[in-house]
Amino acid sequence: MARNPRSDDESPSIAGTLNDTITKAFQKRLGIEREIYRLTELHLKPLKDKRTELMRALKSDTTIAGKDASLFFKVWRRQQDALEVLEEEDREKILDDMRSLFHALAAGEMLDFIDVLGSANHQPRHLRVADAARIAAAAEDEASPFLVP
Repeated sequence: MARNPRSDDESPSIAGTLNDTITKAFQKRLGIEREIYRLTELHLKPLKDKRTELMRALKSDTTIAGKDASLFFKVWRRQQDALEVLEEEDREKILDDMRSLFHALAAGEMLDFIDVLGSANHQPRHLRVADAARIAAAAEDEASPFLVP
């Protein structure tokens, strides 16, 4: 059976030391948590707000639902990550894995990325880089970050 640290047969000095240890640890933790909150408000919240505004602009400019845009962004980001991998074998492994996952879904059933993913991956690299530059330039335009002429 577990022993109660505050039992009557315990010496007062041991109980006091245990209480002091717990209190000091909790005080330190509170200070750390307050610092995390302060830094989050100072640094992360503005970035999260900016991201939210960007997605609202996308939704407004395209009428695409935010959840759908977020889902497709994750796929697009993974593809961009793959394109930045220096080793061609590693890059192709990531892209092949993505193709396999999309092919596993029946066409028109849950997601039909097969044509989109296939055409993007077979595009010459210099065109992908040009597209990425065009998208990056459009993202800097606050008026309409996603509609590029």
